[in-house]
Amino acid sequence: MEFRSEAYSQMAGIELQLHNPVLAKYYANQSLDFNRFNFNTLKILTIIYRQNGEVELADRMLENITSLDPLNHFAGFEHYRLHPSPENLSLFTEGILNEFPYQTFLELAIGYYNLGLKEDALLVLKNAPEHPLVELWKAYLNHDPSLLNEVINQSSSFVFPYRTETVAALTWAVANNNNWKFKYYLGLNYWSIQRKDDALKLFMACGTEPDFAPFYLSRANLMKATDDHQELSDLQKAKQLGSNDWRNWKELIEYYENSTDYKTALLLSTEAIEKFKGNFNLELLHAKEQLNNDQYKACVKTLENTIIIPFEGSIQGKYVYEQAYILIAIDLMNRKKYKEALLNLEKSKAWPENLGIGAPFEPDNRMQEYLQAICQDKSGQTNEAEKLRNSILNFTKTHHNNSENGFNNLFTLLIFRQRGDAESANTLIQTKSQINLRIQYRAG
Repeated sequence: MEFRSEAYSQMAGIELQLHNPVLAKYYANQSLDFNRFNFNTLKILTIIYRQNGEVELADRMLENITSLDPLNHFAGFEHYRLHPSPENLSLFTEGILNEFPYQTFLELAIGYYNLGLKEDALLVLKNAPEHPLVELWKAYLNHDPSLLNEVINQSSSFVFPYRTETVAALTWAVANNNNWKFKYYLGLNYWSIQRKDDALKLFMACGTEPDFAPFYLSRANLMKATDDHQELSDLQKAKQLGSNDWRNWKELIEYYENSTDYKTALLLSTEAIEKFKGNFNLELLHAKEQLNNDQYKACVKTLENTIIIPFEGSIQGKYVYEQAYILIAIDLMNRKKYKEALLNLEKSKAWPENLGIGAPFEPDNRMQEYLQAICQDKSGQTNEAEKLRNSILNFTKTHHNNSENGFNNLFTLLIFRQRGDAESANTLIQTKSQINLRIQYRAG
C-alpha cells in the first residue's frame, strides 16, 4: 500500500509516453486515490487535460499544485501553455530567480522529454538562458548536428553535466561531432555517475587538443595513482594555460608536496604568494612547504601575516602553527636550550585568531606537556616535570573515549613504562582497542 500511489503514477507516465491518454488518466486517478498530493500525478493529469482541451480541469490541477507549492515552475509553464500570452510567458520566465536558472529550465525540459513530450521540452528550452547544455539539448531534441556548433562556440567554464538523461544527448553529440568538448562533457557526466573508467577513456581521447585549463586539472585528478607522469604533465599544462588562476598553482604545488619534492613545492609556493597576494589558501600552503623544508621560523612568520577566513574543518592553519613551534622547540632541546624550548612549546599551545579556528573547550596538549616535562627534568625541575606528566595522565583518563588525537595516547603509555606501571599500560591499550573496534563496527 505504501508505494501504490507512486506505482500508479509511474504507470500513468508510461501510458502517456505511449500516447494512451485514456489509460494514463485511469492510472493517474488511481494514484490520487492513495495520495491526493502526489505531484507527479497532478502534473500528468494537467498535461492530459491540456492535450484534451479541457482547460478548466487543467487549471484545477494547477490550483492544487500551487496551493502546495506557490513557486512551482511546472505550474507557471503550464499556465502559459493553457493561456498563451506574452504576459504569462514573462510570469513564468521571470519567476525563475535562482543562481543557476538554466538548470531549472533543463530540469523542466527533461521532465517533459521523459514523458515523450518533445515539443513541450523544446518550447521550454527556447525560453531558457544561453548555456552549452541548453544548446546541447536543443540540438539533440531536434536531431540537428549543425546546432552543436552553438555548444562549441560557448565557453566551457562552469559546465558540469551530471544527469543520467544527458548521457544519451552527449553520446549522440560525440557520434556527430569530433570536437573535444563533447568528449570532455560526456567524461564529466560519466564521472558524476561513478563511471570513472569510461570518463578516463574519453579524457585520454582528447589528447592535447583542449585549450582549457580545468580539462587538464580534471584529467590529472582522474590519473592519480594510475599514471604519475601524465598527472604531472596535465597539472603543468593547466598552470601554463591558466596561470592567472590560483587553483592551478595550488594543485601543482600539492602534487610536488605529495611526491615529497619539497624544494620544488617551496619554489612554486614562493612564486605563487607573490603573484596572488593575500590569498590565504596559497599562504597556508606556502607555510606548509616552509615547514617541510625545515624553515620553521619562516613558517611562523608567514602564518603571523596570514588571515584565514573561518570555514568548516579549518584546522590546517593551527596544525602547521603548532608543528612549527614544536619543531623549533625540539631543535632547541637538542642544543640544550631548555628554557627557550619551554617558551616555544608554550607558544605552540596557542590558537591564534587569524588562523581561522577557535580553541576547543579542552585542547589536547599532551605532546607539548610531555616535551615540557623533559625540559623541566633536564633543568632540574623534577617536581614541575611530574606535575606535567600527571596532567597528561589525567587528560587521558577523562578523554579515553575520544577517537581523535589517538597518537597522543602514546605519551601516556611512555609515562606508564617509565614508572613501571605495566598494568595501567595494558588497560589503556585494551580500552583503546575496544573503542577502535566499536568505531569500525559503527562505520561498517
